[in-house]
Amino acid sequence: MHGHISEQQGPLRLVYVGRLVQESKRILELIDGLSLVIGEHSEISAYLIGDGPERQAVQQRIDHYNLNDRVQILGNVPSEDIQAKLAQYHVLVLLSDYEGTPGAVMDGMAVGLVPVCLDIPGGVRELVIHEDTGLLVTDRKNAFADAIGRLADDEALRRRLSVNARAHIIKQYSLHIAADRWEKFCLDILKESNERKPLTIPSKLLLPPVRPGLDREDRRKVSLPVRIVRTSAQIIRRTLTRIFL
Repeated sequence: MHGHISEQQGPLRLVYVGRLVQESKRILELIDGLSLVIGEHSEISAYLIGDGPERQAVQQRIDHYNLNDRVQILGNVPSEDIQAKLAQYHVLVLLSDYEGTPGAVMDGMAVGLVPVCLDIPGGVRELVIHEDTGLLVTDRKNAFADAIGRLADDEALRRRLSVNARAHIIKQYSLHIAADRWEKFCLDILKESNERKPLTIPSKLLLPPVRPGLDREDRRKVSLPVRIVRTSAQIIRRTLTRIFL
């Protein structure tokens, strides 16, 4: 947690860290959002750390908006160099559809970057406390552009969020904290190891509905032939039940 820390001064420099993929990360929409930001603030620049199958499409989107002098794809950075690299920037952006607890956000906050993330359920909300350890936005366009604009225009806000972001990681996610939590978890498991509990297998698994906005990536949709077979099987089962009971 010590060593490299963002100085949070000078023209605003944004960074994205992660795979260059459309699924989950919505990397192309990120470029769309950056075009709005950069169109309104001539001093802002952005950098993409990472690689992936959408790299060419990302570059084409950058070319489309004529952002080559303001948005750069840097490719992968070795893990041992990532903190020193991140400390060169001010704000870490992540506009994914869904995440667990994103390590990239944790790495950025650990060196004092201000996270600006799409407000999604899960670990992002544990890391980014709106207006305290970072900023959460409701969309990848105007809300995102407004948040970045605030940070560009208000250096005091940026510095406060930077200090809080780093302190939050040190307090909640540093090595000794994680080790203590794992130790407690293991001890709790050992305490319950001699207790035998019945295992109940439900006859039917009911999955929660798809979260709005993620239906495009829903892999649970059943094809028509499968639905027909399942419906037919249910009808036959009910009919046989009535006959024999």
